[in-house]
Amino acid sequence: MRIIKKNLFALLAGAMLVPTLSVAHPTIVDEAMEIMVSSVQENGIYGRWGYTAESAPEQYRRGGLAIFEENGQNKVVVKFEEADVFGQNVKVSGNTIRFKFTYEGATFDVELTVKGDTLTGNYTSPDGTYSIKADRLKVM
Repeated sequence: MRIIKKNLFALLAGAMLVPTLSVAHPTIVDEAMEIMVSSVQENGIYGRWGYTAESAPEQYRRGGLAIFEENGQNKVVVKFEEADVFGQNVKVSGNTIRFKFTYEGATFDVELTVKGDTLTGNYTSPDGTYSIKADRLKVM
């Protein structure tokens, strides 16, 4: 029962994570929450993640990611407080993923590397470069 409560908490926390980033011509995903909790493969870089970027501006410090493969293509959904968006130019090479997205005219470049159940890396925005750490969200 304790594991179920812990996993439920992780799922809910991941679903309610904050910031506000998006796509050039914002592709808001109405079913992003469904993607975040559906059967995303939990393997290597693929899965659901809750991230923090401690030194980033307040509105970009917390969020969620779903990294998955669909029809042979790598995809990323970025979960924010106000919108859920698809990443663009998604490239997976070994344990590293790179992608971009744009919000309110600003482009964000993201590079993350997986080691076990942790993603680490950086994102670059017009405000600077910030480190990111993400933990895999476990769902039973």
